[in-house]
Amino acid sequence: MKETRPSLDLRCPVCEARFRGQTLCSRCGSDLTWLMRIAAHAWALRQRCRAALNARDLSAALRHAYLASQLHLPKPPMPDL
Repeated sequence: MKETRPSLDLRCPVCEARFRGQTLCSRCGSDLTWLMRIAAHAWALRQRCRAALNARDLSAALRHAYLASQLHLPKPPMPDL
């Protein structure tokens, strides 16, 4: 199975700078180690999902896909004031 890294639009939770795969934010210097760990865990769950699909184990594939989706959800829109 070919391994590909998903392109996630992750941003620094402090200043909204684009995540560049570094442990420190390039703009504000915040520690982003936890963000990297979450992204890596979501990627591993998606890999498990792909493996389960290849094995035709739909129940496991759905479980892994669901867990991965819970780690990275889109930011809700800001309300108009």
